Amino acid sequence: MILLFLIHGILTITSFIILLSISDLPGGAVGMTPLLVMILVLAQFIVGIIGFVILRKRMSSKRQRLFLLLGYSMVYWIILYFSMKDYNFHETLQYTIDGGLNRRYYLTNLISTIIVLGIFKWKEIGYSK
Repeated sequence: MILLFLIHGILTITSFIILLSISDLPGGAVGMTPLLVMILVLAQFIVGIIGFVILRKRMSSKRQRLFLLLGYSMVYWIILYFSMKDYNFHETLQYTIDGGLNRRYYLTNLISTIIVLGIFKWKEIGYSK
């Protein structure tokens, strides 16, 4: 499970950098945002490890591990929400620099979560045979 947490973090950072590099956003306005994503992923990883260590003995079924993985993904969004001052969801939908960055923050975590859930499902199918 810890390996899936690590894969999720690496995928989030990598996909954010890829989405940022193919965008038309100016470099001066978005120069430090990959560092912010790395800090968010590090905080998510630390919270995820602590949660996993606390709940490790109770994680006996596939369903419980799946909920832990989904909760791990939600930790990123919760940390992102509290780290942004004066957050406004309406701003995310606008075609501005901040709106574009906010969409990339959410999209990269969503992409990483879908890929990690696919790996989790593939791993569970592989173990059951």
